Amino acid sequence: MLTPTDKLPGDMEWTGAPDLKPTLRPIEDLILLPGNPRRGDVDAVAKSLQRFGQRKPIVVNADGVIIAGNHTYQAVLQNGWSHVAVIDASDLDGREQRAYSLADNRLSDLAENDQEGLLAMLEEAATTAGGLEGLGFDDADVEVLERLTEAYGGSPTNPEDEWVGMPEFEQGDLQSAFRVTIHFPTDDAADAFFNLIGIKRRRSSQPKPIWWPESDGHVAMDSAKVYVSDDSE
Repeated sequence: MLTPTDKLPGDMEWTGAPDLKPTLRPIEDLILLPGNPRRGDVDAVAKSLQRFGQRKPIVVNADGVIIAGNHTYQAVLQNGWSHVAVIDASDLDGREQRAYSLADNRLSDLAENDQEGLLAMLEEAATTAGGLEGLGFDDADVEVLERLTEAYGGSPTNPEDEWVGMPEFEQGDLQSAFRVTIHFPTDDAADAFFNLIGIKRRRSSQPKPIWWPESDGHVAMDSAKVYVSDDSE
């Protein structure tokens, strides 16, 4: 076992925090989590590892199955490393290990950024030698944050706060204010939608062009089926 101060043998390819050296294992000992629903940007993780090295271990069980860090493992392979730092989660039983995998993925999704604080950190990072490389952000992201900060003075306002102080209001006329046309790719998709909202539907005999003029990557179609509910005019 390596110590934090040991040099890597010539046949080992890895870079990262010295304190992780004792936890290094050959990548061929590890297995991706079967049925893992997470789909991440392996290229972005690989670029981060190239810049910063590995700074936290991936989590595995006694059989080498990766509980957390599947994309880090894939990025390590992409970078051509021979080893990766791991930590053992064998104190959890099999179902708890899979539950932890879900928690590891989901809890990061629940986080939000303070836009002003994020912009400040990105602007600071942009002045470093590596710039934004390996951060998962690019110049376009910075530009969007700058516009948000200018428009909102930081994070967008809380929609609930917009109603504070507004007069009480009740809708007297329940007739629709506007209509929305929805385009479905298949009959099954249309059936599923109308079943979901509990309204019968019929198919209009009048074809209707959609996505014209072409915009936002949509391709114009000559015609499409238009579905309307039975109570439509």
